[in-house]
Amino acid sequence: MSNKTVLIIEDEGDAAELFAEMMRVSGFRVLKVSNSAPAIDLIATEKPDLIILDIMMPGISGLDILHHVYHDPSLTNIPVVVVSAKGTPADIKRGLEAGAKIYLTKPVGFQELKEAVTRILGEVSRGERNASSKLLPLVYEELRRLARARMAHLPAGQTLQPTALVHNAYLRLVSDEQVAWKDRGHF
Repeated sequence: MSNKTVLIIEDEGDAAELFAEMMRVSGFRVLKVSNSAPAIDLIATEKPDLIILDIMMPGISGLDILHHVYHDPSLTNIPVVVVSAKGTPADIKRGLEAGAKIYLTKPVGFQELKEAVTRILGEVSRGERNASSKLLPLVYEELRRLARARMAHLPAGQTLQPTALVHNAYLRLVSDEQVAWKDRGHF
């Protein structure tokens, strides 16, 4: 059993319980909160190892929570995984620029969420932040995953533009800190 704590900030009860169960099964201690205001206090008092955060929250938005976490020196080292129904490239960009390490779009599967959480917590514990030698396989795998996920929701006969896939894959790599946002012109 892991001694790592995951805080889930999600206003939809079913989604919060689903994410909590995914994390419990993966061996994590889980805290849940469904409202943004108490979430900020809970982050400060509990200092979880990782936060799973919804963006569309009543009152204070998830983006506001991200800004709070990354502007408070005592909280800035807590990684955040955003899991949101807001999945446009602009939404993803805003989330990553606000400080999310990974931005996943709903619906999210068990394996996808577990891998995101364990990868981030593994990086934090090892202090690893740069895996540029793995960049091309990551891009390839992320493109395949995004294509499968997006194609499943398209009307019959409609296809995705390759540039949108590349852009989304790049944003995911930025969220994993495999490439830096400032280097986006070289991608």
